[in-house]
Amino acid sequence: MDFDLKTACSLLPVMDGVKETTKKLIDGIEMYADMLKDSDFPLLFKFILKSRLSENAKMRMLTDYTSVKDIVKDMKIHLLTKKSFTAIQARLQQTTQGWRSVEEYGSEIEKLFTELTISQTNGHMVNIEDVVPIGQGTDLVLHRYRE
Repeated sequence: MDFDLKTACSLLPVMDGVKETTKKLIDGIEMYADMLKDSDFPLLFKFILKSRLSENAKMRMLTDYTSVKDIVKDMKIHLLTKKSFTAIQARLQQTTQGWRSVEEYGSEIEKLFTELTISQTNGHMVNIEDVVPIGQGTDLVLHRYRE
């Protein structure tokens, strides 16, 4: 497939400072790059760097890329905020149901455990079997929420 501006515009959102939009942009880049011929990558990179990034993001990125892997790697490093394992663990320990419904409370706990797992994998998507056991320090948290 040849690079198509209309397709690129529909698949690749413009960054707006929201983390989820940045994740969608990265996912869109990976998906669209899989459809393109290698000879169209320079057009894709130019399109991303000139029209999809915020001004702040442009300052953090290089001005030229030669591979999809490199641009995606830089975007994950420079544009996505990393959360610390310790900070997430502390939030888990301090979270109480309070005024929330059981569903809302459960969703918050699930979200925090997901963030905890992602923080252990440095943001890389891996099979759950490959993740180091949550282990030290979180056993108390797990025990608390099982009861």
